[in-house]
Amino acid sequence: AGSPDIGGQQARHLREEWTAALRALLMTPLMTPAHAEFDAVRRRADELRVWFAREAGWPLHVERDMARLVKRPADLHDASRGLPGFDRRRYVLLCLACAVLERADAQITLRVLGDRLLALAADPGLADRGFAFTLQAQHERRELVAVCRTLLALGVLQRVAGDEEGFVRGGDAGSETLHDALYDVQ
Repeated sequence: AGSPDIGGQQARHLREEWTAALRALLMTPLMTPAHAEFDAVRRRADELRVWFAREAGWPLHVERDMARLVKRPADLHDASRGLPGFDRRRYVLLCLACAVLERADAQITLRVLGDRLLALAADPGLADRGFAFTLQAQHERRELVAVCRTLLALGVLQRVAGDEEGFVRGGDAGSETLHDALYDVQ
């Protein structure tokens, strides 16, 4: 008499896990193992891949240390999509920062991230499209810090020590102390 009840509970648990994994990917399309639903996403990866491909045409990549749902909106001019406060320029910076981090060691400082991002930002193809980034102005350093804070919120970076605001201000005039932040790269 207890078997059907156990089977029903298992089926309900599987449905709930499926729903939680699906919702988590929709809300956090770049997911690290730190996310509460990451294990469920890994367990249900094959089913989720098929479902997202069939229903939305979105590819899902799941690996040991990350899950990435590549969401492609139907209307690229829909302002309700995307990260809050991100315009085209900030998305370019986010992509460049991700490219730097993909090749980075396990830890990186904000200053080194900025220097390496500058090297990528100097690409003539970006300049041809009107993109320029130098880190000379305070507003540019603030943009890089905003991108880093987004990566912190997504779990891509974890702050170990330091001060992003000091980096934005460029340090005190005449001071030998360099303001910087140290991150673990996930």
